[in-house]
Amino acid sequence: MWLVFGLCSAFCAALVAVIGKRSMRMVPSSFATAIRAWVALALVFSLTLATNQLFFANKLQGTDFAFLVASGLAAGGSWLAYFKALDLGSVVQVVAVDRLSLLVTGVLGFTLFGETQNLILRILGLILVLLGTLVLSGFERPVPGGWMVWALLSMALASLTSVLAKVGLQSVPSNLGTFIRTFVVALFASVIALAKTKKRVKLDSKTWMLLIAGGLATGGSWICYFTAVQLGPISAVAAIDKLSIVFAAVLAYLALGEKITARSALGLFLVVAGTLTFVV
Repeated sequence: MWLVFGLCSAFCAALVAVIGKRSMRMVPSSFATAIRAWVALALVFSLTLATNQLFFANKLQGTDFAFLVASGLAAGGSWLAYFKALDLGSVVQVVAVDRLSLLVTGVLGFTLFGETQNLILRILGLILVLLGTLVLSGFERPVPGGWMVWALLSMALASLTSVLAKVGLQSVPSNLGTFIRTFVVALFASVIALAKTKKRVKLDSKTWMLLIAGGLATGGSWICYFTAVQLGPISAVAAIDKLSIVFAAVLAYLALGEKITARSALGLFLVVAGTLTFVV
């Protein structure tokens, strides 16, 4: 079952990237991230309420709550960096570098959670993912203020997010845990947006629709991802989630006109091959 949730998370994450790229033509990235976070929070809250998991809040242990809050702060930082990178670079390149979090998450899964089954295959999978990411990103060196710097920051924080959430969700229902994290993300993103937005932002109906759609996709991705994290091995869930790069490439081609070149096709093949090898 965790595999199904992981694939749903990957597809929703691809939608977030493509919708986010389009909406940022009309609104600052930090402001858009805050709105998406609040929309996602409304979705997660509704699902938590519908599944009666909100009533477990008074049973939360202090340590579980602390790990979930820390995961939310890391997620907020990751998303702010992610959408800033999308604002500066192409969807496929940014998603590719961000998905390098699989390497960090995989290593942490080995060391912290004892996920060492088929270790040789998993190491081979990580190597293929790394090669595919290098091909997709164009072997560019990080330039201060450039898209890759922000994408690398997003990647590092995303890895931390997954590990902290895995620990925090040990004895907490997944929807309730996702609600707590999303609430922290929404507050964090709002503070950053208010601090960075110097003038009043005017949004038309089309922009509102894109931001709401992005928020719903974000909420769907988080719900599916952290349900999968609770049910399955974190390293394998992270690997499946990285297939969002394939969905993102196709959607970016259809919606944004970003071409799939021979090099990007090779990079996508390596990422998919590495992911499947890792999961097996």
